[in-house]
Amino acid sequence: MADLVSGAHGEGAHVGHFTFTNRLMFNRVVSTPDIFVDLVEVVTGIRFELAGDPQAERTFEPTLSSKGVRMDVVAVGDDRVVDIEMQTQFEPYLGKRLRYYQAALDVSHLDKGSDYGVLPESFIIFLCTHDPFGRGLPVYTLERCCVEDSSVDVGDESHWIVLNATAYAAANDGQLADVLEYAATGEVRHRGGLVGRIDEAVRDANNDSGWVRNVESVMSLEDGLRMRYQILMRDEVAAARKAAAEEGRAEGMARGIAEGIAEGRAEGIAEERARTAMLAKRLEKEGRVDELAGALADSKRFDALLVEFGL
Repeated sequence: MADLVSGAHGEGAHVGHFTFTNRLMFNRVVSTPDIFVDLVEVVTGIRFELAGDPQAERTFEPTLSSKGVRMDVVAVGDDRVVDIEMQTQFEPYLGKRLRYYQAALDVSHLDKGSDYGVLPESFIIFLCTHDPFGRGLPVYTLERCCVEDSSVDVGDESHWIVLNATAYAAANDGQLADVLEYAATGEVRHRGGLVGRIDEAVRDANNDSGWVRNVESVMSLEDGLRMRYQILMRDEVAAARKAAAEEGRAEGMARGIAEGIAEGRAEGIAEERARTAMLAKRLEKEGRVDELAGALADSKRFDALLVEFGL
C-alpha cells in the first residue's frame, strides 16, 4: 500500500501504519472539529464557525441518474460550507472535478423554489501531494472573474483553493508551510502548532489497533474490487475485439472497442458491484469480512460465497 510508511513521523511511528495522506486517515483527522476549523483558517484566513461536526465521506447525488460525489470532509456553518479533499493521484481533469463538486454542493443547499441568494459562501480545498498545474506555486486560488474588467464583482461567493504540498518551502504562511511539508514528507518542524496536533492525531489513530484493522480490511477490499473490475473490463475489451474481428471491418473493430470501453457492459458491472456490496454487508454482519479479500482474488471462492448467501 502506497500510504504505509516506516518511521516517517519520527519516534513513536511503527512499520505498517498509515500516514496523513491516506484517505481514511485524512478523513478521521480532518473531521476533528478543532483541526478542521484551524486548517480552514490557515488556508483561507477566515475563522470558520461550525454549525455541526464535520462529516467525513459525505455523498452527494445531484439527481438519481447523475454521477454521485463522495467528498472527503465537509462542514457547514455561519452561512458557509467548506469541503476539504486529499488528492494523492494526478487528476488530469481537476478543473472539471472542482466544477462538478461545486455543482453538487450548490444543488444540496438550494431547495426547489428557493432564491439563489440563500446559497452559502463555499470553499472547496484540494490538498495535493503533487503540483497539479506545474507552475511551482504552493497555493492556487481559483476565482470566477470578468475577463474584460477584473474589477467586476461576480458575487458568486465560491472559492476553489488547490494546495501543492511539494512547494511547501515557498509558502508565505509558516503554519501552512508546515502542513504542506507534513503532507509531502511526513516531517514535523514545529510540534506546538497545527501540524503538531495533526501529527498527534495521526499517532493516536495508528495506536488504535481496532481502527487500523478496519482500515486494512477496507483497503484490501478496495484493492480486490479494483482488481476484479479491471479483469471485467479486460474481458469486455477482449470480447469487443473478437466481435469486431469477426465482422472483418476496421471501423467495426474501432467501434466495438470504443463501445466496450465506454459502456463497460454497464449492466453487468453494475450488477457485479451490487452483488459484491451485498456480500460484503452479509459477511460483515456475521463477522467474516476478512473472507472477502481472499474471495475477490479467487473466482471459485467468490462464487461459492454468493451461492451460500443466495446472491
